[in-house]
Amino acid sequence: MIITNESFMQFLTEINAKVECPVCSSIGWSVSATYRMDTAFQENDIVINHLPYAHFDEHEGRSTSFVGGTPVLFASCDMCGYIRLHSYKLVQMQIALMSLRQQQGERDAK
Repeated sequence: MIITNESFMQFLTEINAKVECPVCSSIGWSVSATYRMDTAFQENDIVINHLPYAHFDEHEGRSTSFVGGTPVLFASCDMCGYIRLHSYKLVQMQIALMSLRQQQGERDAK
């Protein structure tokens, strides 16, 4: 399931996520779930944000990125730019569970 900006916002609303920025106390946020762009793989590809994996060489004190990473959703404060991250996989699972509960409730109401 692809998480859209709208479904991410709905998820945050349904779990009563705190809307006040912990840095500047503003309540305006912009979200980034998935978006489309041309990539080396295809035009109008679906793209998500992720935190890359990296190997840390303790002797040299540096890291080297490699393929893969943890997919994330983020919301950035419209006032100060503070960014909060959410696990894409966990939010995806919670949205699916919320949808199942809603469908079950609709069936029970009939």
